[in-house]
Amino acid sequence: VKSFDLNSVRDFVDFGSDTLGFISEEGPQLLGAAHAFIEGPVAEVAIIVASDARHQHVGQALMLHIINALQVRECDTVTAFSLSDNVPFARLAKSVGMARDGISSGVTTWTRRGSRLPSGPTSLYL
Repeated sequence: VKSFDLNSVRDFVDFGSDTLGFISEEGPQLLGAAHAFIEGPVAEVAIIVASDARHQHVGQALMLHIINALQVRECDTVTAFSLSDNVPFARLAKSVGMARDGISSGVTTWTRRGSRLPSGPTSLYL
């Protein structure tokens, strides 16, 4: 995504009582957002990072921050989905302790189980 407006990002992170979301910004510039849909001890996460904010650990910071918040809510399994050829997301998922759990119809399922949080820039840009 080249850029996005605040209202679109708010819609991305805040769409129900069983969700959790974070926005990353630097001054007036929106860098990215992450949200999780929570169902008991399992959460599905999604993330978006502005193209000019990539390779600055924004995605990793958002993912680590949301995983930490999910652990506080006692979610011990985090899942995400990506296109199978999405190499940047594969690197991000691995960097936050997710493992490839399966591939079907060109979509990879990523899963992280357990409570150990990998180290990383959890407060960067948040």
